[in-house]
Amino acid sequence: MSSTAFGLRVGSAAFAMSLGLAVAACPGVAVADTPDGGSASQPSKPSKSSMGTSRRAAQEPSGGKVDAPRKSTRTPSASRPASGTRSQAQMPATNDSTSAPETDSSKSASSSATSATAEPAAAEQVSATSQPAAVSAPKALVAPARQAAAAALSPADIVSGFLSLFGIKGLPPSPVQLLTGMLALIRREIESLLRRPTAVPSVSITDTSLVEGNAGTNDAAFTVTLSKTSTKTVTVTYTTADGTATAGQDYAASTGTVTFAPGVVSQVINVAVFGDTAVEPTETFTVVLSGPSAATISRATAKATITDDDDATVPQLPSVSIGNASKAEGNGGTSNISFTVTLSKAATGVVTVNYATSNGTATAGQDYTAATGTVTFAAGETSKTITVAVTGDATVEPTETFTVTLSSPAGASIATASATGTITNDDTATAPGGTAQWGKSFFAPYVDMGAYPVPNLLALSKTYGTSLVTLGFMQADENGNLAWAGLAALEPNSTNEQAIAINSSIATFKAAGGDVMISFGGAAGTSIAQYYATKGRTAQQLADAYATVVDTYGVTHLDFDIEGAAVADPASVTLNAQALALLQKAKPEVQIWYTLPVLPTGLTADGVNVVDTALKAGVTLAGVNVMAMDYGESAAPTSGPNAKTMGAYAIEAAESTYAQVSALYTARSKTFSWSQIGVTPMLGVNDVLTEVFTVADAQALEDFARTKGIGMLSMWQVLRDIPGTLGQSTTGASGLSDPVGSFSNVFNDYGTINVVDYTNAAGGGGGGGGTPVTGGTSTTIGWAWGANPVLTFDPAKDTLDFVWMQAQEFDVSDKSGSTVITIVGNNSSYTLAGVTLSQLQIGNIIAKDTGTLAKWQSLIDSAKAV
Repeated sequence: MSSTAFGLRVGSAAFAMSLGLAVAACPGVAVADTPDGGSASQPSKPSKSSMGTSRRAAQEPSGGKVDAPRKSTRTPSASRPASGTRSQAQMPATNDSTSAPETDSSKSASSSATSATAEPAAAEQVSATSQPAAVSAPKALVAPARQAAAAALSPADIVSGFLSLFGIKGLPPSPVQLLTGMLALIRREIESLLRRPTAVPSVSITDTSLVEGNAGTNDAAFTVTLSKTSTKTVTVTYTTADGTATAGQDYAASTGTVTFAPGVVSQVINVAVFGDTAVEPTETFTVVLSGPSAATISRATAKATITDDDDATVPQLPSVSIGNASKAEGNGGTSNISFTVTLSKAATGVVTVNYATSNGTATAGQDYTAATGTVTFAAGETSKTITVAVTGDATVEPTETFTVTLSSPAGASIATASATGTITNDDTATAPGGTAQWGKSFFAPYVDMGAYPVPNLLALSKTYGTSLVTLGFMQADENGNLAWAGLAALEPNSTNEQAIAINSSIATFKAAGGDVMISFGGAAGTSIAQYYATKGRTAQQLADAYATVVDTYGVTHLDFDIEGAAVADPASVTLNAQALALLQKAKPEVQIWYTLPVLPTGLTADGVNVVDTALKAGVTLAGVNVMAMDYGESAAPTSGPNAKTMGAYAIEAAESTYAQVSALYTARSKTFSWSQIGVTPMLGVNDVLTEVFTVADAQALEDFARTKGIGMLSMWQVLRDIPGTLGQSTTGASGLSDPVGSFSNVFNDYGTINVVDYTNAAGGGGGGGGTPVTGGTSTTIGWAWGANPVLTFDPAKDTLDFVWMQAQEFDVSDKSGSTVITIVGNNSSYTLAGVTLSQLQIGNIIAKDTGTLAKWQSLIDSAKAV
């Protein structure tokens, strides 16, 4: 409201107040009326309900009851006269109406007010015949009618109507009330003026333009302004959007919030624009405002124009790149690994670029010699070489890498800034003295290499007597690389302390005469085949990943544990089979086992499909290993009339699987044998707690394996071959009360036995060289008093198990072409009829005491030397 309008309203209110005071103090005005009886009207009595009004009403006769108004007879066609002519129409032609004479002031006041509820005046009762009389009435009769109409608009009516213009209803009954109302009106108008809302500012953004530049970044500056200052903080969000320019290529996409402190009206949004030397058209992108706070948006979008400043006629500089390189480490001295540095085209002038090496898994000063320098291209040259010296040694270690990085080019730009140098390990996993053997039959229990602390394979071998182990599990890590337990920190070439310990444990065990089979997959995690399948990678890429593991650890046996979701995933099953076929073409010495879930009735339909897919792809399977565990009560009852032992169910599973896989091979005109069947039970209490695989079950399974010539016996896992809380399934105990190594002692004499040298914790290199001893019987050498058995012994198959017997507790001699073992001080002996010492091999001897093994090795060597 303007001050002028406000003044007018205040002035009007003051005028109304004055007028009201005057009217309230003046006497009433009597209004002449013509009653139905034709007599002159008398001053009306004041109305209790409508004080301050003056309406015409039917008059109450003095001292009597007011009669109801009499209605004049009307014709049906008579119409009611307009309200503006009501007084004139009702006036009888023969009756003059005059105002009642004034008496005293009290009577005047009462005559000026009429009852709001009184009946209508008789003037409203109009007959159809009265209208002509009204029209034809002489002037003498019109004057009284005009006087009556004027009397109806009393001063009080005039004041009420005037005050209603200012929001005041009716006429206040006293000057004080009128004055109070006027003051309230004035106060309201003043407050309305003082509290008048202030309009918020509007925010807008302006276009901008800039020259792109040849390198680095330049800022496109958008100015954001407010239409006026604000006493409040104003914010607005912004975001970039592509036009002909592309985010990430021509400019850096950006979002954020612009904040105006009170009093600030201008801010700048900077968006980085990338410079290059490519000749291209002018390009644009936009910045869009949204979400204002304490403001409105008047212009929401602004455009940035990026002007290209590259001249198509100016020759472009060549780009320089460096390629990866690899080199076999060597057993001593140094050899050079060469990196080729190239220009995209011949330079017209001299081009230089600096280089420097940096560690990867290889360490400068230990595996290679750090190098820095400058590569110089003369005009017209396009290729140069950087050489880095690699240090050779005889240490068994993984393949290692380092990096060469280019920087600070002159006369060229850099296309490929870094290259990887790969140092390939060429040291054998076992030291001179022989290589561990697997043969057609073997016992290779699983060891969880993802466990912590890292399993010490040499120590486990000494405790449990195992010379061959299956290591689980290598899986895809978050980067899509193979790693132990699927952990990026445990990739084979990782510098993580735990990863180094795993590699050291494997290398030490192999150097001492043992060997490992590496298992991929497992129940938990994601297999590398699953990861590659989802990422659309090729079979060759997967084969290369497997080959890297083979080379890193120097292994010849791989196991693929395909269970859970993986066994029912056709895409990864097919990709894996194709990759293994490629791997075997490149490395025909690699033996491949499939480990699959099974029921006593054999492989599931998915398991059969896994094997069939491998055969279709051309994979030569060394065998199919069944997981004889966790069947479930319905498939393998352990109570009730149909209950069987877990050993019996393991045997049934092997027989059923043999029949299924034989049928697949026969369909492809191939032969499948028992040496291609493996069985892996879960020792002790299974995950299904009612399923308990006992030591007796282990003996029954081994006896069955010997009968059939099964290729692989295993168990999950060596770390559980200790007693634990009875009836509980844990990762570190059997849940039974049997002593440590009870299950291993049953299986250890099965198949090929290699000698492991425990005399040097770092791997003495005296192990290995074991000739496969498979398919025979094992005789335990004990202290039975006076027992002198004569054994029919086959050195190619049979074994002697000395358990914990020490070297000083027995003697060995050749007598009449037979080997006689005498138990000292016990009047007992064992005779190997017709077998001389020179015919024996260390693989025929099983012993937990290293002195016993050493004694036998010496005796055999001496006998063969004669």
